[in-house]
Amino acid sequence: MTDTPDTTADRRNTWEKLTDAVTGSATASAAVSVAIVVAVAAVLVAVLVGCGEPNQLDSGTVVEREYDDPDTRTDVTCAGYNSNGTCSFWSTNTYTEPAQYRLRIKGYTADGDERTEWHNVPPEEYDRHQVGDRWGVG
Repeated sequence: MTDTPDTTADRRNTWEKLTDAVTGSATASAAVSVAIVVAVAAVLVAVLVGCGEPNQLDSGTVVEREYDDPDTRTDVTCAGYNSNGTCSFWSTNTYTEPAQYRLRIKGYTADGDERTEWHNVPPEEYDRHQVGDRWGVG
């Protein structure tokens, strides 16, 4: 094993090279990170939407009704950092989820299998149907 002299000047040189490499690529690295996060999110959405089993019933009996109030949430995130790495600018984003109207339908598939499933419906359709009513698409 060969020992190399470890001087303060050598350490400073190495540190400056490392900081220059990181600082010089920080913007590019952030852009790549954002692109990766967006790509991963898009894939997850596609998988989750694609993996959900589609509704198979187009008619049946209403066995349950469900209504969820609109939901508003506010997220506060850091939108800018100062040279010390602490947040210097905060961003507030408010999201509103619309009300959800769902009917649970019990019926038979084309194969003759009994099945129950939830259907998202417009408010007018939700108001027209009570538990025990016949429901059908079209």
